[in-house]
Amino acid sequence: MALRYSTVTAPELQEHHPIRLFIGAGMPFGLWHRVTERFASARVLEFYASTEGDAVLANVAGTKIGAKGRPLPGSTEIRLAGYDATTGRFIEDEHGFVRPCANDEIGVLLAKSRPGLDAARVSMRGVFAQGDTWITTEHLFRRDRDGDYWFVDNRNTVIQSMRGPVFCQPICDALGDITVIDLAVVYPVATDAHDVAVAAVMLGSGGSLTAASLTAALSSIPLRQRPAIVHVVHRIPLTPSYRPLSTTLRAAGLPAPGQTTWYHDHTDGNYRQLATAVGPSLRLLPEPAPSV
Repeated sequence: MALRYSTVTAPELQEHHPIRLFIGAGMPFGLWHRVTERFASARVLEFYASTEGDAVLANVAGTKIGAKGRPLPGSTEIRLAGYDATTGRFIEDEHGFVRPCANDEIGVLLAKSRPGLDAARVSMRGVFAQGDTWITTEHLFRRDRDGDYWFVDNRNTVIQSMRGPVFCQPICDALGDITVIDLAVVYPVATDAHDVAVAAVMLGSGGSLTAASLTAALSSIPLRQRPAIVHVVHRIPLTPSYRPLSTTLRAAGLPAPGQTTWYHDHTDGNYRQLATAVGPSLRLLPEPAPSV
């Protein structure tokens, strides 16, 4: 919180400061941009450490904003296991073992158990080969062609929408690239038949969000994985560790129509202002065209 505050105050720190490194664990895109702009001589070291399995990743170079980086030398061996986010099951090969993920394929991050140390924590056996043992982090990642890992979601927070699974973190990352957005959180709202993916955003002082900027920023997300609704809120609650908390927003249900609420039009991929109340089945949103 103090870091977020310092990027919009204390302009004297912009040119004269002793800071050379910021260490983050889940630093939002927007804050990362503001930090490197405000403290030009400093850089950000983003890292990830699992609570299960001792998997450790670090973005040492800091050139890919949002990436968790690569395994540290000497750290626990990790691997991405093929995963079907719709069924919640691992994807197996023709021999009945779990199929390792290809580049840019979303999978579950597993950490290799260490003989004599992790015996009590082993959660999976015979995963990629007979007799091997692994510990699941329950976190979904993708690995790019350079070998850098990107956090996608938790297994239990993937939103099951009427058009398939929606992953929360890529949406937050994309929204964080919009300059006026200070913070974003993605959450499901239950309706009679399915969950609706909703993104709430908090704007910086004097910021104004447009449908065009939403459409441009979220165009990098596959069509069926974009939030059905985006709306501006005055405040996003935070956990004690300053993580966005969606509990209150979820309890409020679907956002009310208005000038700061937009819906995703699947016919052309654009976001448009939501001017009509949303029914339980979200019939307002047209089905995607067959050619998409």
